Amino acid sequence: MLRRPTFSKFSRLLVASLAGLTFSITVIASNAEGLSTLRIAEQPGSTPSFIFPINSCSTFSVTNVQQFQELQYRPLYFYGAGSSSTLSPLLSLANAPVLSHDQKTVTVVLKSWRFANHAPVTATSALFYLNLYRANPSDVCGYTQHIGIPDQLTSAVATGQTLRLTFASAVNLSWLQANYLSQITPFSLSWATTNGTTPSPTCASGTFGAAGTISACQSVLAYLKAQGATQSTFASAFWQQGVDGPYRLDNLASDGTATFKANPNYSGTVKPHIANLTEVPMHSYFQEIKALQLGTVDLGYISPVDLPVHTANSGNNSTLKSFKLTEQTANQANFIYINRTGTNVNASLLNQLYIRQALQQALNQATLARTMAKGYALPTTSPLPPSTPVALGTAGANPLNFSVAKAKALLTAHGWALVNGVFTCTSPGTGTTNCGTGIASQTPLSFALVETSGQYGLNALVSSVITQWRAIGVSITKSYDTVSDTLDRCHTDNSVQFCIAGGGWNYQPQVWPSGEQLFGSTSDFNFGHYADAHMNDLLTAVQTTQIKLSSYAAYAQSQIPVIFLPVPMILQETRATLGSIVGVGPSPLGSFTPEYLK
Repeated sequence: MLRRPTFSKFSRLLVASLAGLTFSITVIASNAEGLSTLRIAEQPGSTPSFIFPINSCSTFSVTNVQQFQELQYRPLYFYGAGSSSTLSPLLSLANAPVLSHDQKTVTVVLKSWRFANHAPVTATSALFYLNLYRANPSDVCGYTQHIGIPDQLTSAVATGQTLRLTFASAVNLSWLQANYLSQITPFSLSWATTNGTTPSPTCASGTFGAAGTISACQSVLAYLKAQGATQSTFASAFWQQGVDGPYRLDNLASDGTATFKANPNYSGTVKPHIANLTEVPMHSYFQEIKALQLGTVDLGYISPVDLPVHTANSGNNSTLKSFKLTEQTANQANFIYINRTGTNVNASLLNQLYIRQALQQALNQATLARTMAKGYALPTTSPLPPSTPVALGTAGANPLNFSVAKAKALLTAHGWALVNGVFTCTSPGTGTTNCGTGIASQTPLSFALVETSGQYGLNALVSSVITQWRAIGVSITKSYDTVSDTLDRCHTDNSVQFCIAGGGWNYQPQVWPSGEQLFGSTSDFNFGHYADAHMNDLLTAVQTTQIKLSSYAAYAQSQIPVIFLPVPMILQETRATLGSIVGVGPSPLGSFTPEYLK
């Protein structure tokens, strides 16, 4: 049974987590030689609002997480240093995890790091996080029922620097490390309190999953969440004593300006070269452009609207003097959800694989990329982001490359004919040359699509999709709604067949693009109610055996559980004098590692 999700929270995840990735360009505009303060533009219209590093979907955003919390509080395993999407051992608080012979127990040994108050970061610090997570998992963004941590975790034991995790069944270590161990953030034991002064040691070090531990942690979690949303406390000693990252917050002004200082007690190998960071609030991309032109910020964001059209031979498209434009693809999949609810009025049409394949094959993604982002986007044909390392697996050759002729041929071969420009079923039945189960004679290929209003790139993209579908004889009726209601209608509105809310899916906080949240039949994030037994088997295999993503990706590519669309690039403007040994280009994950900049 699918648990009904709170769509307002999930939709904010989709929008907020993509705010720094989709249609945005990072601009580094300062001569870093001798730079003592780096001034960073915050996401337009978004200032830090939550400091406690256990986020619900309403607080999970680039502004709160990558550009605020992770500067101060680092996870066991850090992904996305510099322009990479892979694991960074140097920035991780633990050594490589070790999997037992039966593949059910994982041993993690933490390095000898210390918090800003000089207390050691121990395995109990990590257990503290796990106990809090277990106390109320449904309020943690990225939680998937019955999968991974905490639901499959049967025990967690901390001894000195060693954390031993035992699971109910075998686990794929690569999947577990990237999607779950990477979220574990060791907490200062001083945070184990319900009022800021009285300790609650049972929550920090109590037996994982025990009733007493859960009860104690529910009270502690309520206090930490309340304090974590109280901006006047953000620069207080309470939060600073738990800092183990390269920077600590020095002040948060009422307008959202956040100032950081390098952490003098940072234990990591890569020490900060720049002593001070200032995050400057911005109301719009236009304001950021002006700030860059005036030199009042050193790193900011602009839109592809302000760039020339991208071509294969564009070279440096920067519109700022002495800058170089660097292109990067986000750790993201972009698509239109298909409403597969069984009571949908057009369920019989959407259940036909050949119809979904024809819809996909009719799309010229090169044209869509130019429409949505002036060409600063890459085609996708599977749920794997274009930035996925080959070592993780590939979908293989695409069987549905763009071809209007082949898309039409799929339909005519199954008993459809053009009637007044719209394909109409003329050969009902269940044979290989018939329209398929439940499709009556004279049924038109006619669908309803809902999209989020007020998003220029998205709305232009959808208009282009509809034009291309109409070109093969598919009728589309379009309507607009809010982000949350657009996703909600994929779940509840039986008159809607397609919905797109503005950005597809950003693989965060789980960074391995393994698909259980998107296509698992019981996932809260499976907005279109896609359910396929073989897909569930493939997803389970990815989670429980040491395999790559190739079989899962190839199956999704052929089955079209969603309509795949181009993924926008992250584009970064960099002045030549700014240096970094890991590259100054943007991270596909949205991670921000200023300790490397110099």
